[in-house]
Amino acid sequence: MALAYTGCMRIHIQQYLSLFRQCCLLSVFLLWIAPGLENHAAEAEVDAAGEPSDEESAQELEPDDSAARAQLLNSAAALEQRLATLNQTAGPYDPARLEVQQDLARLQQELNNHETAEQLLSDSLQLARLNYGLYDESQVDILKALVATRQSLRDWEGTDAAAHLLFQIQRRLHDPDSVEYTAALLDYSRWQITASRENLLLRPGSTQAIMAIRELIQEQRRALDEARQRQNASQQWDLLNAIASTEIEMARQYDYQRLDDLLLNEPRFVTETVCRLVTDGAGGTQRVCYQQQVNNPDYYRSARRERVNQLERARYALMQTADEMENFSEEHPGFTADNEAEVAARLEEMREMNNELGRMVRRARLRSW
Repeated sequence: MALAYTGCMRIHIQQYLSLFRQCCLLSVFLLWIAPGLENHAAEAEVDAAGEPSDEESAQELEPDDSAARAQLLNSAAALEQRLATLNQTAGPYDPARLEVQQDLARLQQELNNHETAEQLLSDSLQLARLNYGLYDESQVDILKALVATRQSLRDWEGTDAAAHLLFQIQRRLHDPDSVEYTAALLDYSRWQITASRENLLLRPGSTQAIMAIRELIQEQRRALDEARQRQNASQQWDLLNAIASTEIEMARQYDYQRLDDLLLNEPRFVTETVCRLVTDGAGGTQRVCYQQQVNNPDYYRSARRERVNQLERARYALMQTADEMENFSEEHPGFTADNEAEVAARLEEMREMNNELGRMVRRARLRSW
């Protein structure tokens, strides 16, 4: 019994000694790394004090932004109060509201409240039409702001509707041979080319898309004739640039056409008679014929020819425009000298696009549907 008790005591003493040694080693280790930890903490404090964090940098910039935004908000609140006063004193259809609503819309755009700005401009447009008529010049500035706002909202159909109405009003206000009409046409052309190039409204290669581009080229050509009669060199150059960009887009639309978009004389399917021998009930055979529809190979050959012809016409039109631009540069040396870099860059771009259209034509000859 005494021996068992003595053995247990020895085991416990050995466990206590082992635990004591581990504690001593841990204490020595902590004493050894403590100075390094203190130095690291001190360096971290120095770095933190010397280089402000991103949040602190943002907070340093916030007061100016906040002050500017607060000023815009105060101005917007003042205009809203003025609108409320006009509504009470003059009514909701008073034309005096127009200027206030447009100013408020500009402030809302600066505050990135594009939906609120769009609503204000839409209300201003209706108010102007109600007071001054459907085609009054007071709508021009409103529609220009409305186009920009709807583009910010990525409302492409709304943008197109506003841009189309703006051009129709300017077309009524200005004669086709006027500088103002040409400027309006150039602005409208920029939007139409952008919408077509980015496929914002219509499917690329569709009949509607090609017709819209074709009508735009015709309008640009008429304006170019008028600009030549006025001998306005600047607008002639701008119109030639617009025509070239539109013709390039026309070639792209041709290249995207599907079979269903091509107007071909050949039918897509033809009916042919197929005969074969079948076994009859008496053990003999008999000849049975029937008709079935199959693809017409002439249709696909015709589609390939039509695609090649369209691209060839687009390439020829672009070459003609490039020749006109070169002739223009020779006939207007003063304008060319003042805009030498732009003219040279555009002519080089035209040559590159002509080569690209040549490659498109060669690919079209090899294309299979």
